[in-house]
Amino acid sequence: MGRISKKLQENELVIPEFKKSNFQVMSDIANGKNSELTGDRENKILMLIDGFGFNLLRELQSRSMKAKGILANASLDMITTVFPSVTLCVMSSLFSGMLPSEHGVIGDIQPVGRFGLMNIMNFSELFGDKKVTGVDYDMIYPTNYNLHKIQAAKGIGIFPQSIQQFPIGKRIMSDLHGVEYSTIKDLHNVMDGIIREGDHGNILVYYGDLDHTEHMHGYMSEESISVAAEVMELLGNLYASARNNGYNIVVTADHGHVIVKDSEFKEFGSSDKLAMLLKRPPWGNARTMFFESKEGEEEKVEEVFNEEFGDYGTIFKSEEMLAEGIFGRANPQKEKRENFGTHIVISKGNYSINYAEGGQYEPWFDRLKGQVGTHGGMSADEMQIPLIIF
Repeated sequence: MGRISKKLQENELVIPEFKKSNFQVMSDIANGKNSELTGDRENKILMLIDGFGFNLLRELQSRSMKAKGILANASLDMITTVFPSVTLCVMSSLFSGMLPSEHGVIGDIQPVGRFGLMNIMNFSELFGDKKVTGVDYDMIYPTNYNLHKIQAAKGIGIFPQSIQQFPIGKRIMSDLHGVEYSTIKDLHNVMDGIIREGDHGNILVYYGDLDHTEHMHGYMSEESISVAAEVMELLGNLYASARNNGYNIVVTADHGHVIVKDSEFKEFGSSDKLAMLLKRPPWGNARTMFFESKEGEEEKVEEVFNEEFGDYGTIFKSEEMLAEGIFGRANPQKEKRENFGTHIVISKGNYSINYAEGGQYEPWFDRLKGQVGTHGGMSADEMQIPLIIF
């Protein structure tokens, strides 16, 4: 075990286990492989439930006898997601078949060449006065190789209507000839129709309402348990039809959640001592933050961070984390290397660290909108996700 991996474990952080991860699940399905991660039937319905952590599965089993009865028809296991545990990073990995070290999409906020730091979900620039024009989407988001494989084998995607408000969503819908749904009742009808038609191979389903509920109420809230129970009921209603038509239903997630209290929330801004040592504002998110130190200030950055934020997070050299394969086995392509900066900060416990550039972009973790749940870090709650196979 390397030095970084040992330190991560000492901090009770979870290292991705790529051979037993959602990345491997998707790879097996895209390549038409039956495995212990995908089941034994010819075709698969892969349902990706945004925000469905393994801890929530256990809580659901303890609170809902109906969900427990439905899950009795399935095999249950715990796997990991890739890191960072943010939706854009994970979905980029699953859909492209490339690990984070290869595609470099490691957070909603990241550097994009000469355009500075951008929120790449929405293509808006965060810092500076440049106008975002002429950005080639291919310089940011990888090719969806796995989706192309699924589509070529007569597969189809089922996505919420809201996905098309994002550039990435439009591309995903196009690559997988996606079908839209509105409510969970509508999702049931769409899935049931496609299953019974028998005209498609693998079916990829994305469900995002649980993640939104967890952000607003927390992952152990009555509201979140209720949404999770509705999804289990949906799967229970489709179970017999899926089996009769030659499908395994494979359920997993992109990440889990943590709850951040006011006392676990720390902020710093562009005028603070730490920021003055950086070439540019940090990026990533409030649970995993990336720094680019000024030349010759690498050690000083670590020193100041540990003095001011050591109780809230642990700082690592990016080069060491990459070398130990925390982001995947491959070294980043040259044009992606800058995405990882010189240092990476991973929050401890349930802490979140927020950054504001002159008050222009505050906060990263949006407590002003009442959010209590977040993700992106390396805790067990965020990294450990269920694998359910019907």
